[in-house]
Amino acid sequence: MRNIFGLMLTIAVLQFSVPVFSASTNPKARYIATTEKAESDYKLARARCDRMADIAKNLCVAQAKAAQTQTESNATAVYKDTPEARFIARIDIADVNFEVKKAMCESRHGNPREECVKDAEATMVAEKQNAAAVKKIGEATSSPNDDRLATNYIAAIKKCDALNGVQKDDCAKSTKKQFGK
Repeated sequence: MRNIFGLMLTIAVLQFSVPVFSASTNPKARYIATTEKAESDYKLARARCDRMADIAKNLCVAQAKAAQTQTESNATAVYKDTPEARFIARIDIADVNFEVKKAMCESRHGNPREECVKDAEATMVAEKQNAAAVKKIGEATSSPNDDRLATNYIAAIKKCDALNGVQKDDCAKSTKKQFGK
């Protein structure tokens, strides 16, 4: 039974990891397409879960929700492209992974169940601590890069200022486009 659910989860994760991003070069359109696909895939998975009973159904629903949350959180992190967005995505994923592990513990009784839940909680805490550490590292390394990018932008604009007329306008437009301004 566990192998079936493990296989279903693996298939769901692999299905969601196939980039929807190739459909469009517009980041917002990619984000919307990804989140809409995650929602429709969740509804399909949820419909399959409704045919199950009790513990199997709870586990199936938790896995479907986890797959949806992982896809949506990763899409949001890619779309926003900030250390904070990546941190929030990792926290959300840690939370849904905990729910899946907790649902897996439902089939156990007594002390093994308590140990299983405690192990799931410990894993969630470790994932959240890891997310916080990665966020701090990302913030520490992104600041110098942002400063360097701003310096390069200012230098490029100054080069454009040395030009005249249409050349100056074209240079300024291409520089702004290059630096995303």
